Amino acid sequence: MLFPTLLLAWSLAAPSKAPAARAASDLEECDGTGKGPHRMVELSGRGGALRVFGDRHETDPADPVFLDLERRVNGFDPTVFLVEGDLGTPHSDRARAIASGGFLCWLAGRRNVPCQSVDLPESEEARRLAKRHPPDEVLMFLVARVLAYFNGRPPDQRPPGDLVDWAVRRYRDALHLPAATASDVAATFERVLGRPWRPDELTTEIHDPRRSELATQRMSAESNALREPYIVERLLEATRGGARAFAVLVPA
Repeated sequence: MLFPTLLLAWSLAAPSKAPAARAASDLEECDGTGKGPHRMVELSGRGGALRVFGDRHETDPADPVFLDLERRVNGFDPTVFLVEGDLGTPHSDRARAIASGGFLCWLAGRRNVPCQSVDLPESEEARRLAKRHPPDEVLMFLVARVLAYFNGRPPDQRPPGDLVDWAVRRYRDALHLPAATASDVAATFERVLGRPWRPDELTTEIHDPRRSELATQRMSAESNALREPYIVERLLEATRGGARAFAVLVPA
């Protein structure tokens, strides 16, 4: 769990005379979401300040959580914004920014404040997983995960062209598999998981780290275990020198 780890790391790194960190607390539920409250943790006392807003990867521009998020940014006055994953292409249009997962970076652009990723780079994630698993299985996992992310999204939120080919090209070089194809991924998927390869039907169930029936689910839990300490260290680094950092991260 990211929030408890962050609280512990902050308390260990903070000077002994620093104010105690504020504990993670439930925020009020955004009207109309029906998804329960978001989680937020706010920390100070190491020369800087950090506010982390728990994300659920909402992409609907009409979701009230975005208004709530913007309100909390305005009340914090950050000097740097932090996000998970690839920053992607900046958008000047609010709706496009939300659709591409770049809402926080869109807010940063309006304020002329830097927006940075604190996530483990995908190439490094692939390299570390390949120390534990055959590279072709790691490639299959990464491709299946990104397909599950994009499936069901409208065309303007998806990469152009064939999504499977795009995903294979995105990861194969990091795994030293330059000749890997979509057919190779399909064969590995069916061999390892014992399921037919239907890329258009993949959902987040395929990489749910809370489950362990599938090799991809177990690999997802390993990935989270690799990413979490990296993310926490980047969060701590961001507040050194008196910075006020606002982050949007999945809390678990």
